[in-house]
Amino acid sequence: MVGSIVWVTVGLLAGPVIASTTSRAAHGEPLFAGRWWLPKVGEGAAVSTAVTTTTLALVDCRFDGATVGPVWSWFAVTGILLTQIDLVCHRLPRFVVGAMFAGGLLLAGNDALLRDDPRTLLEALSAAAIVFTSALLFALIVAPRVGAGDVLLVGTTSFYLGLNGWSAVALGLVLSLVLAAAAAALLVLVRRVGPGDPIALGPAIIGGALLVAAFP
Repeated sequence: MVGSIVWVTVGLLAGPVIASTTSRAAHGEPLFAGRWWLPKVGEGAAVSTAVTTTTLALVDCRFDGATVGPVWSWFAVTGILLTQIDLVCHRLPRFVVGAMFAGGLLLAGNDALLRDDPRTLLEALSAAAIVFTSALLFALIVAPRVGAGDVLLVGTTSFYLGLNGWSAVALGLVLSLVLAAAAAALLVLVRRVGPGDPIALGPAIIGGALLVAAFP
């Protein structure tokens, strides 16, 4: 109960900040300059707060006090920010992706210490390294239009998924591809984009990972 209250409070505080940060990204402004932690009122704050609070509450219910819960809560907060920015302006800021990875590494490291299970952490790091390298080579050789942010995000989400084993990594990647393909087909169908236009891949990558975490 206490954990749920904590994460709902985090959602209420983080939602407006996520909304205002997304607005700055859309206007080409520095994301974390000045008093970035002071949100602007009326810039999608209500929707962002509702999404963030609901997601964190669901994550808390899913892990029910498990020590790995904060790891996925951090993934959810940073993932919502990246999703909104990518949807608005097709950007995945490296600083935010780096914060997603660094925060997850610290929290997962703490979880490994509490459970005396370093092997899981090492497997997750191995998954991140292998998938990142593979995605980088794919982007350089096969699909040069894939952005650096997408490559970094795939590697980072593979770290989180790697905490649940290699099968979770594989399933998360497959689900991400399915979600991306479905979104692209829908956008073409409703004529929001053309067949060759770029689409935001970040939401699909993050969504695939969250689905695997929600239904292991």
